[in-house]
Amino acid sequence: MKLNPKNSFLIGYVVVMLIFWMGMYSSSIREMEINKFWGIGINCIPLFGGLFGLYTSKKWGGFKSIIGKSLIFLSIGLLSWSLGNWVWSYYNFFLNSDVPYPSLADIGYIFAVPMWLVGVLYLSKAIGVKYALRSKVGKFYLIFLPLVSIITSYYLLVFVARAGSLTSNTDFLKMFFDLAYPIGDILIITIAIIVYVLSFKYLGGRFKAPSLFILLGFILMFFSDFSFSYTTTLGTYYDGHANNLLFVFALFFMGFGITAFDFEEQASDFLNYNQN
Repeated sequence: MKLNPKNSFLIGYVVVMLIFWMGMYSSSIREMEINKFWGIGINCIPLFGGLFGLYTSKKWGGFKSIIGKSLIFLSIGLLSWSLGNWVWSYYNFFLNSDVPYPSLADIGYIFAVPMWLVGVLYLSKAIGVKYALRSKVGKFYLIFLPLVSIITSYYLLVFVARAGSLTSNTDFLKMFFDLAYPIGDILIITIAIIVYVLSFKYLGGRFKAPSLFILLGFILMFFSDFSFSYTTTLGTYYDGHANNLLFVFALFFMGFGITAFDFEEQASDFLNYNQN
């Protein structure tokens, strides 16, 4: 897969973010202004990825093709997540709230989940996942992975982090988001895995690399969301925490995968039969 200018920009941006984080980590810098400014840097990864993705979708005909629709919804998901993180930064700088969770920022975060799900569903439709789901293996993954995610998340977030206690003092809104994020992520991952497997056969494997990057992004997002919920429950989270690196790479791989659909050839040549 050849890099395009949008991919290269995202790589360079993330490298700079990583260098700054390593500097903060090696200096044991916590809960300082530089941590908050570094957090603002995270906001720009899904912002650029989403804008680049919307531009890339035009090459696929936008809403006129299934792939175009997929890229649009995936990009809107990134932009929604970015908006949520800008609200988070507002809480940090202007309301002096170091960990605003749950808060209005979660509106942007949680809205991203259905947008990503719709985007992956459109991608699965283009590649033919509905035929794969007719098999016993496909049905098994569709049921097994979400079920395991729900049980695991509930066990770790309730029995481990909360010592098995859901008392009247528990913030049930936080509990809702603690479970909603990883469960939503795993539903997306389940379909994304099937998309990746089928991408080997579709268009000579042309979608293999983009699908893999998007899948990696969602897998990392699952661990990011879970780790964030776990550390905030224990009270150990802070801006610049190692958990933030998971978000950085999750958002990067999503944006990278979406912009990797910007092929040199005209996308319309591949998707004429998918026009609606």
